Amino acid sequence: MDARPAGPGGSGIGAFARSALNALAGSGRESLLAVTAGESARTAWPARVEVLAASPGPLWSELGLPVQLEESGADVFFSPLFICPVVRATRHVITLHDVFPESHPGLCTAEFLAFWKARIGPSLRSACHAVAVSEWSKAQAVEHLRLDPARVSVIHQSAGSRFLPVLRAEAEPVLARHALPWGGYVLCVGAVDPRKNLERLVKAFCRMAGDGLVLVLAGSETVKGYGGQVRQSANSSGGVKFLGYVPEKELPSLYSGARCFAFPSLAEGFGRPCVEAMACGVPVVASSATALPETCGEGALLPDPESEEAIAEALNAACFNETERSRLVEAGRRRAAAFSAERFAAELIKAFEAALAGPREGLWSG
Repeated sequence: MDARPAGPGGSGIGAFARSALNALAGSGRESLLAVTAGESARTAWPARVEVLAASPGPLWSELGLPVQLEESGADVFFSPLFICPVVRATRHVITLHDVFPESHPGLCTAEFLAFWKARIGPSLRSACHAVAVSEWSKAQAVEHLRLDPARVSVIHQSAGSRFLPVLRAEAEPVLARHALPWGGYVLCVGAVDPRKNLERLVKAFCRMAGDGLVLVLAGSETVKGYGGQVRQSANSSGGVKFLGYVPEKELPSLYSGARCFAFPSLAEGFGRPCVEAMACGVPVVASSATALPETCGEGALLPDPESEEAIAEALNAACFNETERSRLVEAGRRRAAAFSAERFAAELIKAFEAALAGPREGLWSG
């Protein structure tokens, strides 16, 4: 497994990679060789994971890594990204979190569109199987990339054992560090990116009944200049707090102390923060777009992400309607429990077995 994305960091792909590696290591089924570099090389992985340190630069990834894989006798190379080496020394399995450069190009940066265009073709010619993080993502990949559905496995990731309800007394040190009152804020966790619909969330929050709540945005700015636009909307509205990047170890306390969790995204391949919040026992407001209804099920309110009024109504219900709050908490916990680490590992192993049993040639043959 390429564990290089799995080091400390705030990206959704990084969280997916960490969860996948820990789930596989805990399954006790297969031996696991983790390719690491940078921060991931300094991570304390489970004892049964053998670590292979990567050399810097793309040349090693394209030529040195296949040699190492062949020498190790690896059956499968799993990438939590959509990229893999062009040279094949074993079966390559890639991950398709989404195909937004094809389905939603307007929500992608020019830099990412160029990277996708340069790398998606070689990856699909090299990989013999793909993992999609939702049925929605698989359908999009089949439609836009013309993939054989039989060679794409849908695997719902686990949030991991870290995400559980945190008692108020245990959460207070984290909340105090960020000057947040228990139950006094609406939380949104995710990249500061136009796809997350943050400007509309800020405006919807201002339509709420109020009651002294603060909107808290936790996440790194990934699209240059967009954070300034959100701050401008927030400054004219008031009651918005920006935390920037928050370490994963603090998130369970932040989720648990929130009045509700808001994630009215315009496009998601899965929407992992919703599962994390539900696992921590917090009412969730997501959106009706893309994969979020599939991920959240009955465990969240799903307003139209393009309607400030609909988002505001959902936030009001999740914050102030005690009957609805109780229903959301209970339904959310049941939904989050379905995404267990054991199931995640078992489904990944099934995908690897499908890769070994299926055609060796790439997903694209041309």
